[in-house]
Amino acid sequence: MTEPIIGATYCPHSGQLRDIYSSLQLIHANAVQIVISNSRGTSFLPTNDDINSRLENMDIYMVAHGMYTINLCNRGSQFSFNKRELIKQIQICEQLNCDIIIHQGKNTQTLPLHNAMKLYVDAITEIIRDSNTSMTQILLENSSHAGTEMGYNISQLAQIYNMFPSDIKNRIGFCLDTCHAFVAGELDLRNLDSIKHFIFDFDRSIGISNLRVIHLNDSKSPFGSHSDRHSSWMFGHITNQHLPNTNTNGLLYFMLIMFANNIPMVMETDTDKYGWDVAFTKNVIYSHQLKKATENIKKMFALQSDNTKTFALTLTTHHSK
Repeated sequence: MTEPIIGATYCPHSGQLRDIYSSLQLIHANAVQIVISNSRGTSFLPTNDDINSRLENMDIYMVAHGMYTINLCNRGSQFSFNKRELIKQIQICEQLNCDIIIHQGKNTQTLPLHNAMKLYVDAITEIIRDSNTSMTQILLENSSHAGTEMGYNISQLAQIYNMFPSDIKNRIGFCLDTCHAFVAGELDLRNLDSIKHFIFDFDRSIGISNLRVIHLNDSKSPFGSHSDRHSSWMFGHITNQHLPNTNTNGLLYFMLIMFANNIPMVMETDTDKYGWDVAFTKNVIYSHQLKKATENIKKMFALQSDNTKTFALTLTTHHSK
């Protein structure tokens, strides 16, 4: 069976990438997200040893997370700084041969939604063009719909995606954070129908091939609470059996769909629980439920449209090998 792509998140300092790869071996992970920015800007500048370490470990999936506090919906006094730092981070990712995740914009100026989205898209387009890079994709992460955050549902994500010029669109992808989608009230990972509808809606509106990575997090906050607080598996409102209405059945299906489509899954939980989270995810995928779950998924997707039948075929064929 093909190995699922599962990993964890680390915040390396310059010169520490080799140590990160050693940490991944300890938790039996084959993917990593590196956080390369803090509140003061870019925090990770790769040394020659970092670059060499990356070249030696190209079989390990890597993605970077850019500035957490950036708001590209606002062209105010911080925009020049944000632009300069994000360009620097994209160039770093180009060196490391990885993509970079950024957050959605916040409509703090209470503009009409279309106008706020246009500001966001124009800013990213300008940054990509001015970065003098050609490979690195900007992965737009869904928001938890806290305050004025945009991009919390598939409709808004699709609108944003379709605003990009044709020559930039191939540089745009998406990151789905399961905690964000859960607390935004958009994806209930406890419910099979919710997962089925969400995945097909994403595929129909944006394209599953544009879903590049999953932030695989449980939630310390309830469904629809708009409170972004990540939890390890079996400790949050999706899977903790001591909380009401929790189960792992939906999560099983979700993980299998991602696994079958070779989409990496990266944790953003407590560092001391990464070993548990990776082991839990692998156990779910490799469990005795796999064959039964795959057959159920095959039936579940059998009656969908021609477009999504292709996606279902990808899913079921993978497990028949």
